[in-house]
Amino acid sequence: MTRARSIAVALILIATCMSLLPGCGGNTRLARQYCETGDTWYQKAVVLGRKLTDDEQQILKVMLANDVAGLVALKGQLTDMIGDVDESLGYLEKADDYYNKVLRLKDVPEYKQYAEIMREAVQKNKDSLTVGRQLANSVMGIIQSAESGVPVDLQAYVKSGSHTVNLLDQYVRTVIELETEARTYATQHDLF
Repeated sequence: MTRARSIAVALILIATCMSLLPGCGGNTRLARQYCETGDTWYQKAVVLGRKLTDDEQQILKVMLANDVAGLVALKGQLTDMIGDVDESLGYLEKADDYYNKVLRLKDVPEYKQYAEIMREAVQKNKDSLTVGRQLANSVMGIIQSAESGVPVDLQAYVKSGSHTVNLLDQYVRTVIELETEARTYATQHDLF
């Protein structure tokens, strides 16, 4: 009986010591898992974001050419873009939820820092998508005007929207910087 008790105590002590070692604790495993899951959702949004950027460039090209008929022909694609924005925002919400879970854990400062950086990137992406949705809705309004016979000047619209396009470009640059910072931090701290 004392031998069994000694073995049980030894196993408990070993388990306790293992949980105190860096990288061996339950919170470290959870933090890593949450970050990886957050990253998976984030990457889904990034992939969709690349498609949105390509679509945006195609629409901008048509608008710069003042091709109203060409823009009207892209109405279906624009409708899909608005749906893609909403889908991407959903992915970013899920990513943010997982990064927030990391922030509630104890004794994982490196993972918390990574999660904070990624939450910033998530927020900038959300901001960008919100502005992008507003632009898409404006372009949809232009298409509806053109369809109802109201004359539209696409080049004037592009000029008036240049500030918004510049804002989107700034968001993209900031997101790239944050993603680079997060990757560098993860590598330096051997998080993954």
